Amino acid sequence: MAAFASCARRVIRYETHAHTHPLALTHMDLGILVALAMLIIWAVWTFAFSAPGVAHILLTAGVFLLIYRIVVRGTPGYGDGER
Repeated sequence: MAAFASCARRVIRYETHAHTHPLALTHMDLGILVALAMLIIWAVWTFAFSAPGVAHILLTAGVFLLIYRIVVRGTPGYGDGER
């Protein structure tokens, strides 16, 4: 019975933590949305209008921003005000 009570306390503590911790709730980052928009604009511009080479800056910047924001979201302390 003691093992069950210990397990139940951990579950309750986890559920309480899941509702109050900012990383427990999955939300879309604005940087990720901007990166996806840049990649979509690049794809349409490149394949529909035969875009010039300068349009590929959107590809480079979009991929960089997407990878950067995903890595930043996974770092400890993200969302806690620590930088």
